Amino acid sequence: MSAAVAQQLDVRQVCGLIDLLYQGIEDQRAWPEFLTRSADALGASSAQFFSNGAIGCEGFWLPHNVEPGALQRYEAHFRRLDSWYAARPRLAPGQWALLRTEELVPDEIFLHSEFYHDFLRPQGIRWGRLCLVAPPAPGASEYLLSYYRPANRACFGVREEALIAEFGRHLSRIEQIGATSAQARARAQDPGCAVFLLTEFGGLIQCNEEAEELRRNGLVAAEPWGLRFSSQELNLWLYAALHPRGRSADASASPRLTSRWEPIGPVELELRTATPVVSSPLLRVARRTLTVRPLHRQQGAGAIREATRRYRWTSAEADAAARLAAGATVTAIAATRRISVETVRSHLKAAKRKAGVSRQADLVRLIVRIASGADGES
Repeated sequence: MSAAVAQQLDVRQVCGLIDLLYQGIEDQRAWPEFLTRSADALGASSAQFFSNGAIGCEGFWLPHNVEPGALQRYEAHFRRLDSWYAARPRLAPGQWALLRTEELVPDEIFLHSEFYHDFLRPQGIRWGRLCLVAPPAPGASEYLLSYYRPANRACFGVREEALIAEFGRHLSRIEQIGATSAQARARAQDPGCAVFLLTEFGGLIQCNEEAEELRRNGLVAAEPWGLRFSSQELNLWLYAALHPRGRSADASASPRLTSRWEPIGPVELELRTATPVVSSPLLRVARRTLTVRPLHRQQGAGAIREATRRYRWTSAEADAAARLAAGATVTAIAATRRISVETVRSHLKAAKRKAGVSRQADLVRLIVRIASGADGES
C-alpha cells in the first residue's frame, strides 16, 4: 500500500477492499461486492467496470446504483465516449493510468454533449475518476474502473484519487496473474502452439508467447473488432466460426480448418469454447480459445538437419534459418542470440546463397517443403 493512501484512509478499510480484489481471482462474486464497497468508501453515487472497445459492446458491466435501462442508453452513445478515449495514446500492455473526465474532454464540450444530457445527467453523473488498465496481451481492449458523483456534490479530491490509483496498481498485478495463469494453461493444453483467448465475437483478451510472436511478425493483428490474419482464407473461416448460421450437425464439435499459411506452411486452426476463467475482471469474459498448430513443427528440427547437410550451412546459418522458419523476425533473432541485426542478416544471406534462393520467404518455404517430404534431394 502506498504511503499517500495509508496516511489519508482507514488502513483496515483499504486492506479489506484490496483483499476483495484478490479474492476475485478465485471467486467472481467478489467483484460486485468490491464495486459496491469501494463506491461507498469513495462517496461515489455510481461505479462501473466496463471495457473500452469491442468487449464493452459485449456487455462487460458490473453497474452500481445505475438504473436497469441505462446500459441500452449507454450503448446508443458509446461511440462518442469511445472517441474521447481513442484520442488518448494507448497504454502499453500491463500499464494503468488514473484519468479525470476533464482530461478526456473540456467542460464546454462535455456539458453540452448529447451524451451528458441523455445518459450521464439522468444517472447522476457529473464528476468522474477513471482507472484505465491495459491487459498484458498486446492489442487487447483496455478496461475501466470508474467512479462518479452528481453535479450537486464536490468532485473527487486527493484522498479519493489516491485510493483509485491504489486499485489501479493492484488491478494491473491481478491482470498479470491472470495472464500467467492463462499462458500456463495454454502451454499445458497445446505445447508449442499459438493460443489466443478471445471474447464471444473474437476480441483479443490474452495470448501466449507463440501467439505474440505471430503478432510481432505481422501475421496476426488485434483490431478493435477482433483478430485479423494475413491470410484471407483464415479470416473468412474465423468469421464464419465466430458467427455460425444455424447449428452444426454435431453441436459439440469444435470448428477446425487445415490450410497453408505462408510463410508458416501447413497449419490447423481450432476454435473451442473457453474454460471459464475468473482470474481477473477482463478474463471473466473469455468465451473462445483459438489454437494455431503448425503441422510441420514436429518435423522442423529434422528439416533443419537435412537442410544443413544438403547446403553445408554453418551452425550459425542453420540456427538463424531455423528461427526464421519458426516465425521469428531478424530483430527477434538478434535479441535472442545477443548479436547484431547485421550479423543475423549475414547468416541468412549466406544460408540463402548456399540453398539457391534469394528471399527469406523462399528460404522458409524450402524448409517447410523438406519438413513435409515434398522436396526430394536434388
